[in-house]
Parts: sequence; structure tokens; C-alpha cells
Amino acid sequence: MEICIELVKFAIKFVIAQVEE
Repeated sequence: MEICIELVKFAIKFVIAQVEE
């Protein structure tokens, strides 16, 4: 379960970075 949460957090971080670009 914790691994899924970490993946989601990473995905959100990646999306935010793309939006800021």
C-alpha cells in the first residue's frame, strides 16, 4: 500500500513540474 502512495505522490510531483514548464 505504501508503495502505491509513493508512486501517486511521484506522479503528482511530475505533473506539477510539467504544468509549471
